[in-house]
Amino acid sequence: MNDKLKNIVVTCVFTAFIGFFAVWCLITLFNPSNEKLEGENRLPAQLPTNITLEQFLNNRPITDANGNITAEAPIKQFENFTVDQFPLRKVFRYIKAHFAMDILGLKENNGYAVENGSIVQITPEFNQSVVDYQIGRLEYVYNTYLKDNGGKHFVALIPDKNYFAAQANGYPALDYDKLCEMLYEGLHEDIDFYGMSHFADLTLDDYYRTDLHWKQEALQPVVNAMAADLGFTASDMSAMTQSQYSPFYGSYYGQSALNIAPDVLTVLSDSTIDGCIVTAPELKGEKPVYIGFGSMVSEDMGDTLGIVLEALKQSGTRAVMSTGWGGMAI
Repeated sequence: MNDKLKNIVVTCVFTAFIGFFAVWCLITLFNPSNEKLEGENRLPAQLPTNITLEQFLNNRPITDANGNITAEAPIKQFENFTVDQFPLRKVFRYIKAHFAMDILGLKENNGYAVENGSIVQITPEFNQSVVDYQIGRLEYVYNTYLKDNGGKHFVALIPDKNYFAAQANGYPALDYDKLCEMLYEGLHEDIDFYGMSHFADLTLDDYYRTDLHWKQEALQPVVNAMAADLGFTASDMSAMTQSQYSPFYGSYYGQSALNIAPDVLTVLSDSTIDGCIVTAPELKGEKPVYIGFGSMVSEDMGDTLGIVLEALKQSGTRAVMSTGWGGMAI
């Protein structure tokens, strides 16, 4: 095959591939998928609708008549749509992640690394505003519910996976000593702060490989240590009922784009836990749903709150909301 014919063949193959991929993208644009993104525990973003020309040109978060944010800015919505609906998205994310770590030799991808088969988030510094907010909430709980009950009150700082993996493997790590110092100085003098002393025996293996949370079934030593400080004997967790769910893809799995085997989620329970019921007697009528954010911290909790409130409004549902670490204000 001479050079001229070879160039023609290569050009035709390349043009055919580009054409095929362009048609695929157009089909996706007009017929987007609404199936759950595998391993990411969420639905893909959809094409923005009901966007006015003024909203598009302003490109600001969309608000209702009362000024509450109901959706992200139009261009941001379209960006999320194109990224989530991109053909072979999972394959390209997988290739990019392993090229960065296996070929280029980088220690992380999208801020996540892998140590001993466990995904670890690289967290070089803590959010000062979140720490201040948590201290304020702890103070509120103490002053509102605990101050005059004559009991013993203490706070312990639970280390994340980064604590066990970062410094030992050369990753940037939080200044845990400074964090403990801030909490110690910020808490009420009647609250005993135990830092991370109860968690000395934990290891990376006591956490889920694809998530930031620890395994319930691995906490007996921690529970024993805390119970001893509080003056009682802890129950034997091995006697509790275990319910297992598999496959469990934690939050780190989808964010990292790394091909890590899923976990088996184990939930412990007993008659006491099964008998616990959360009630809201001041809310009469149809029972509200519970919305909790736990340790989730969004870059813009205002946007997140707007989405939640709009969902409740459209569904006509009442809710009891636990804002978690994010510091939402309603």
